[in-house]
Amino acid sequence: MILVEGCDLTGKSTLVKAIARKFDIPRAFTGAPTEGRYEFDIARETLAREKFRNDLVIDRAVLSNEVYFDLMHRGLRNTDAMFSRFLDFLYQTQSLVVFAQANDDTLIKRYHWRGDPHPEINVHSLPLISAKYRKVMVRVMAAGVKSLTYQSDATLAADWIERHSAELSRALNPLRAGTL
Repeated sequence: MILVEGCDLTGKSTLVKAIARKFDIPRAFTGAPTEGRYEFDIARETLAREKFRNDLVIDRAVLSNEVYFDLMHRGLRNTDAMFSRFLDFLYQTQSLVVFAQANDDTLIKRYHWRGDPHPEINVHSLPLISAKYRKVMVRVMAAGVKSLTYQSDATLAADWIERHSAELSRALNPLRAGTL
């Protein structure tokens, strides 16, 4: 399973669509912090629908609650136990977390071009959100979960996928890749 996370306007959805197309796999979108449900439950429901195949790419899941809860004041805050359980789930399933990033100037340009992703987000909050994602990325890596970084303002999604196709393929089906 591949989980793509990152600040709004970093190219997550574009990357998810390109990965799904390249590997001919389903994609799921759990969205921004959810109203009254943990994204972990949504991610598990998505996996259940896909019969727990590892061949799945997800556009956001539990990790975004760590970033957005305080800013948006909605959804449910992850407890430390919940967050640890999700990191363990990612580790046990040999999933790959891809952190989509862009520099602050690029995010601000995209914000002005596309408009408000959410009413609570503005040009001043984008650098804060990016910084919070970097802290989450450190926690993910400290838990031993495989991760990559996609710098969307430095490379095209298709080029990035080609460069990282081996890592992506291993995360999608560790049994087939012989890593389990």
